[in-house]
Amino acid sequence: MNKPAHILWLVICGLLAKSPLAEQNADSKLHQLLMPIQTLSATFTQQSLDIRGEVIHKVVGKFKAMEPNKIDWLIEQPMPQQIISDGSKVWIYDPDLAQVVIQPYDNKSQNPISLLLDSSEDLSERIDITYINNQKSPIESFLLKPKYANALYTELQIDFIDQQPVGLRYSDNFGQTTAIDFQNLAINPSLSTADFIFEIPPDTDVVNHVR
Repeated sequence: MNKPAHILWLVICGLLAKSPLAEQNADSKLHQLLMPIQTLSATFTQQSLDIRGEVIHKVVGKFKAMEPNKIDWLIEQPMPQQIISDGSKVWIYDPDLAQVVIQPYDNKSQNPISLLLDSSEDLSERIDITYINNQKSPIESFLLKPKYANALYTELQIDFIDQQPVGLRYSDNFGQTTAIDFQNLAINPSLSTADFIFEIPPDTDVVNHVR
């Protein structure tokens, strides 16, 4: 291929990479991967990284989730904490403080895990989606950037291996990055809405912001 033709080919490839068709393919790929998922459960390792990529905090725990917007996020180490959402309100329980805070669920500030249960076809209307495929790696990734204000993250990457989510990584407005890796992942375990109602333990201080 001569030089002018080679340059033209690179320009065409660049245009195609940014074309609506390329974006549509990314949306379609992610939709197809998320569509079969109604429930999830896994253990996890979560690390907070500073702007240099150094680990500043690490927690381990387990979670279960169910569409739409139901999640039970249990941190086991180093300090226990439980966050449960039934899709309309959120309980944040600190057993060491014997306190639970109840607040309304805000779909615009949803836990990033909730995105794994969001296979709605209008996802691309709320989030810009880019497909990342490294030919030398079995990992397929999607980079998501919210189009709305007040999101918990500025960008989020979901990683898949063999069509199953293996982890995600997101950055916030303060330059901090959080990386979550899943272990013992189960797709579509048997769960019910009752699994996402928090039973307040006796002698627990309740701070209720739901009126």
